[in-house]
Amino acid sequence: MSFLRHKTGGGGADANLTGPLSAEEIMFDDIKRYGFRGQILSLAYDPVQSLIAVGTGPTANSPSNVYVFGAGRVTATYELPSKGAAKHLKMYDNRLVVVDTKYELHHFDLITHARINSWSPPGAVSAVLSDPASDFIFIGLQNGEVVAFDLDRDLVAPFRIPNIWRQNNPKVISAPVVSLALHPRDLGSLLIGYSEGAVVYSIKQAKAVTTISLEIPAGAPGADVDPLIIKTARHPKLTNAIFSPNGNFILTTHEDGCLAFFSTSDGRLLTARTVQDGDVHLPVPPSAVDDLTTKQPIYKVAWCCTKNIDETTLLIAGGNNSTMPAKGISLIEFGASPNFKTSQWKQIVEHLSTPKRQRFLPVLKTTDVVDFCLIPRTSPYFAGAHDVAAAILLFSDGDITTMRLPDGSPISPAGMMHVNLNLIQPRPLHLDMFKVNRAKWLIMHVTRDKPDPFFKGGVEVKKMSHRNLDRNIAYTIHHDAIVRMWDVGHNDEIDQKDAIEVDVSAIVTKPNIKITNVSASTATAEMAVGLESGEVVMYRWGRNKNYHSLTGPTSPPGTPGYGASAAAAKAASEPLRDISDKADPSISEGLLPYFIYESGAGAVKALAVSDVGFLAVGYEDGSVSVIDLRGPTVITNIPLNTITKDSSSHGKKASKESKRKSIFKKGGGSPGDEGPEEHDFAQTMAFSVMTLSGDEYSSICLHIGTSLKNVVTLKILPDGVHYAVSPAGSYQLEDNAIELIPINTETGASAGATGPAVAGLREGRFVKGMLVCVMKSGARIITPPDQKLSSKSWDETCISASVVESDDKGVALACVMNNAKIKLFSLPALKDLGNSSTSGDLPVQIDRTRLSECRISREGYITGWTGLTEIGLFYMWGVNKPLKEQPKDVVYNPEILLPPRPTITGMQWISGTQHISNDDFDRLVGGPDRPMSKKQLEEARRAAAAQDGAPAAGPSGSSGGGGLFGNMSAAFNERTKNLANFSDNMAQLENTSNEFAKATTKFIENQKKQAALGFVKKLF
Repeated sequence: MSFLRHKTGGGGADANLTGPLSAEEIMFDDIKRYGFRGQILSLAYDPVQSLIAVGTGPTANSPSNVYVFGAGRVTATYELPSKGAAKHLKMYDNRLVVVDTKYELHHFDLITHARINSWSPPGAVSAVLSDPASDFIFIGLQNGEVVAFDLDRDLVAPFRIPNIWRQNNPKVISAPVVSLALHPRDLGSLLIGYSEGAVVYSIKQAKAVTTISLEIPAGAPGADVDPLIIKTARHPKLTNAIFSPNGNFILTTHEDGCLAFFSTSDGRLLTARTVQDGDVHLPVPPSAVDDLTTKQPIYKVAWCCTKNIDETTLLIAGGNNSTMPAKGISLIEFGASPNFKTSQWKQIVEHLSTPKRQRFLPVLKTTDVVDFCLIPRTSPYFAGAHDVAAAILLFSDGDITTMRLPDGSPISPAGMMHVNLNLIQPRPLHLDMFKVNRAKWLIMHVTRDKPDPFFKGGVEVKKMSHRNLDRNIAYTIHHDAIVRMWDVGHNDEIDQKDAIEVDVSAIVTKPNIKITNVSASTATAEMAVGLESGEVVMYRWGRNKNYHSLTGPTSPPGTPGYGASAAAAKAASEPLRDISDKADPSISEGLLPYFIYESGAGAVKALAVSDVGFLAVGYEDGSVSVIDLRGPTVITNIPLNTITKDSSSHGKKASKESKRKSIFKKGGGSPGDEGPEEHDFAQTMAFSVMTLSGDEYSSICLHIGTSLKNVVTLKILPDGVHYAVSPAGSYQLEDNAIELIPINTETGASAGATGPAVAGLREGRFVKGMLVCVMKSGARIITPPDQKLSSKSWDETCISASVVESDDKGVALACVMNNAKIKLFSLPALKDLGNSSTSGDLPVQIDRTRLSECRISREGYITGWTGLTEIGLFYMWGVNKPLKEQPKDVVYNPEILLPPRPTITGMQWISGTQHISNDDFDRLVGGPDRPMSKKQLEEARRAAAAQDGAPAAGPSGSSGGGGLFGNMSAAFNERTKNLANFSDNMAQLENTSNEFAKATTKFIENQKKQAALGFVKKLF
């Protein structure tokens, strides 16, 4: 510490480590958000800019948001002005278009991050279509009409298509538009899907050129389950219609689960199928209908292709049997399509009705996949389904997962995606923090076999220079025993931007694994994970000796998992076992499994990993194990009752209190808390280096807060080449300790067991320390094991606590209370530093129902839940700077050009296939009176200025006299002069043209006369 401390009495209770610090100095800067405030409802990916957009629903306290993510930590957030949820997302070039559930269209600029315009279509929106090569977005309405909005001019286009299906079928009561699609190689062909059928609308001819409708004849099974229905002809409602990548075929999906294939050219039905069966449109004998299981609705379908657009695959969400327990998506691979021009219809029908392969790609979820977002490698065209690398699946509960295609293998988001997307794959169960040394964290880049990152766009805004502080690492615990961790930063430049993941279920292959505790070393980043089933899995950073190993573990016989030998069986029965051979073979370097410890003492209740090579584990049965990580070797396994038996009778009811480090806040006590507790078990632990009261030397200590309100201190002392653990005593508190914080009595610095502190023991250094014991109802400072220094009680309930430091002032105890306040207390006197009723209020954005996971770092950075899966980062020594005033990242790169849209082939053109150019398309949709765009106006102004030999004037002023209005007057005069010159030139051109026309006419008359005379002369 750089500041001086006022101390008296050798650092006793009368010392002052806090200085002039007070609660009035608490002013929160809102720095950052991680995750999502509302439930995810929509996704969109732009392969050109390499960005992904995520749309969410509103919450009780905030509107919907759309998040755009790029490389590293690049983020942009756009808030919808209405209360509707972001249902439809379209993103290409510098445009982000959102259509919400209130049927409003919102247009955002990715360059300025501003909302350009909002528009309410003339009806309820049922389908949205955009194309990267077009300035227009098409809106399908529930009344059956199709309208367009000009995104470049920010106005409604005159283009409108009436309800064609109802015009052709007046008896139809309702025919809403359910889908829209543009031909992949012809902008002039628009596929409109109605609930009753579909039409191919020619924009050039302004009429429907092809009409398709599915009729399942009597006796054909279709996708129905009722035998009586199967005996009748029916027309299942259409839910979607899309083109094949080459545009030769149309696929329609229907509400009964049918998929029908039609010819684009004449609308003939080629074949129909379900996800499981083919040719369901053909009548069959009643005995042949054996699968009468109700089908799921088809939520979404995409017709994907490789680099060769004739080699295709269908990707389908839904359509499976409703009784199917597994969840996932279906894949139907057709392979290379026969030549459409030269093949017979029989060959084409056979290609579609007998796919090359069918597969179901399962996921580890129990909810349905209701949507997906394809990740094409390069092209934004072909409905985003060209040369697809992966798919992001969206579940009905708002979670997502990423799957490689076409093999269906899961892709971990750690190291592949923005950390925000790590928080929803799946959503976390628990949030906490630990610190890692900056030098160590910077080298913790996981090296593994993985595809190229999907999101490479954007540039992060420059922040302050790197701070030489331990990094604040947030970690989240997810379903299936996954732990992910990442650097939340100090509002500075973050070097290591990726998240790191460990999958405990790959080590402990038991069903329903639940993680109860996580602890990590600040110096080495060694991490321990404790389970409810009693195992402790230890991880450490290193190189994987089994990298790319396909033959199993390389450990010698006798190591667990190697074989069925007697030595292996004996090793497997040992409580401490090496598991380094179970590292993921695709990882070259990373946080790898080291050993597993199973003592058989019940659930793990507390964990602590020191910086000097010790691990402490507290179990449900009241025992505590201390492990030397350098062996690893179990040093001791001691029952706490043997130390606390004299004071345990005073705290029977304390066993029902929640433990500080447990995830299960509502069930932190033992399973038998209906009756009296018979044992005292650990709830929180901390290592330190200090001098215990009565000792003449300093030692490594382990402090344990127990369920019966005791604080137990153990000493770890050298014993030859090993270490020994001996009880030093215990202290009885008024309540259960939720946090134990060792600090240096003289400086206020941490008195944790660090490498330098232990090295000082060898030199005979004397460390005066004290232990801050924070309870729900108060705090007590002791000199371990049992000497009281000071105490403080409060009326509120303390949820979490930390020692915080303000530069050049001092340190204080900061407590998060259940009334959403932060209270500061001096050290070591524990005097209340609050002089204002509002200065200590937590930011209003923090969720008051989840304060138990609000954490404060020593530097004053606060993390807490601000949304469903959103984490907020705040700074308590700030200047009340809101989040909107934080500098914004750059997400759009104007130097990346949009590739040209694919068009028809030369053979198609020779054969008479008609298509329209982009300019023709703009004129047909935008109308003849479409105004010039802002870009065109700016280019014209610059061209005029360049022609006059004057530089283009900037938007902010002039270079000459007269000011702004003088320049405007000069510009008008110049324009008048140019128009006059133009009129003179046109008049001169008209005179010249008239003279030329007269001369030409006279010459032609003379030639006719001469020709006639010549002909007459020949007659003679």
